[in-house]
Amino acid sequence: ATGAIAGHPDFENGTPVYLDLGIVNPNSGTDKKPIYAGQPITPTTTGAANFNQWYKDVSSVNRSKLFAFYVEKGISSSPNVFTYVEDNFFPIDGLLIGNGENPHNYHFTFEVHDNFIYRGGEVLSYYADDDLWVFINDKLAVNLGGIHPADEVSATINLDQLAGSLGLTKGK
Repeated sequence: ATGAIAGHPDFENGTPVYLDLGIVNPNSGTDKKPIYAGQPITPTTTGAANFNQWYKDVSSVNRSKLFAFYVEKGISSSPNVFTYVEDNFFPIDGLLIGNGENPHNYHFTFEVHDNFIYRGGEVLSYYADDDLWVFINDKLAVNLGGIHPADEVSATINLDQLAGSLGLTKGK
């Protein structure tokens, strides 16, 4: 999790609800982070310089902290479903910088990296409050960019249908 100063131009800035699919490039960077695609801005972001602060420590702007979380297996009707749901997700309340006068620290990004073996038949479902991007093999597989409530925007992808474009091979 990375906490940014309250008042960062891209966070909690009064931008209306908007699905913004043009924020990131279709490929992640060599550092595995999203690359800004705005030309020069998007409806919900203020440009590359500010976006490039989202996932990197920048003195007087933000700091990062490692955060562990765990998915649960088999909490739905299928034993092969892995789930993480947290409707009140504020992992850095009172930590780092960004709380300001707010009861929660709304000024953060969260970056997750994981490896998995593609076996075939996997279906991934996501919902998020504000920006969410999923890259598989450095290719954008889910794009939920923008400012939006979690209950209004979601994505489900079938990896069998996207295996070729994502470079997935069964057993790898």
